[in-house]
Amino acid sequence: MLRVEAGTSTGGSSGGKSLRDEERNITFKFLGTLAMGSVFAFELTWNERIIPVSARQGLVGASYDTGYILYTEPNVTGSVAFSSTYDTPAYEFTSPEEEQQARAIATECLIVFGEMFNGLSKSDGKIRVRNGVDELSLHDFGY
Repeated sequence: MLRVEAGTSTGGSSGGKSLRDEERNITFKFLGTLAMGSVFAFELTWNERIIPVSARQGLVGASYDTGYILYTEPNVTGSVAFSSTYDTPAYEFTSPEEEQQARAIATECLIVFGEMFNGLSKSDGKIRVRNGVDELSLHDFGY
């Protein structure tokens, strides 16, 4: 399972933190934002793969107290804007199954990331990711 790992760097908006799952050899780092702050940019390291991940974040509901944070379906294919802003080139998947698996891992990471590495401290359903027509939350990944 993913957990928040403190980093050695104190710089940047993440304070050097990342998400880590040693058993599955996954690391998920917050890089910053794109599109004037409306799109969050991450780097997913999965075994030897380095995959750019981006997702739009928004609030569903009148306020955070009554609503929830929703990430749109994560993009794991990269973009020109992504690779020119961050030093993470697009990743070329070897099969549709590999891309689907990367998208599932990215979805789980976004939920655990929450609003800056606080997803595990939020009640189930406060952080969701739309993956196609479904909105997934912590319980969908066994948390």
